[in-house]
Amino acid sequence: MKSRVLGVNEQLRGYVTTIASIRGKSAAELEESLGFGSGALASGFYVFALADLVAVADFEWKDRTTYSDGWHFDLSFGEYVQRSDEFRADLGKRNSYSETKTDAKILEFMQLQARRLNVRIGAGRIVKVVPKADALLFPDSPHRNVPQWKLRVDKAFVRLADVGPGGRFD
Repeated sequence: MKSRVLGVNEQLRGYVTTIASIRGKSAAELEESLGFGSGALASGFYVFALADLVAVADFEWKDRTTYSDGWHFDLSFGEYVQRSDEFRADLGKRNSYSETKTDAKILEFMQLQARRLNVRIGAGRIVKVVPKADALLFPDSPHRNVPQWKLRVDKAFVRLADVGPGGRFD
């Protein structure tokens, strides 16, 4: 594994969550709850806080970490589907399959998600955990309560913590 050295201010993209979802957890607990492969954070990790504003076009909603990269196995037809597609189908059904109404509801939902991504204080503050070494990502997490979004574009982040091997983020 290569070791990474990241500065205090970085332009980053990819998965983010809330500070409440990571506070007080050890590296192993974070791996399990965020969907990192086992041992991915053993060399330590950084915690960055999102500083830039996020618009609807800047991210993908990925639901919870129990859905690796937003994918979910649908037993009804035996295939993996994106949670966003399931959400759209459910909204379509509830809106009598009106594309106009469904699109309006999706936009409303995504605007709510953008507001969540723009929280900069308290338990809802948006953060990114970055392993110090290259790591395997995306195993399904047994924890269903960790929100996840995927930033599509680079955004400014400020480093909150540099956690060494065996450490925890408090």
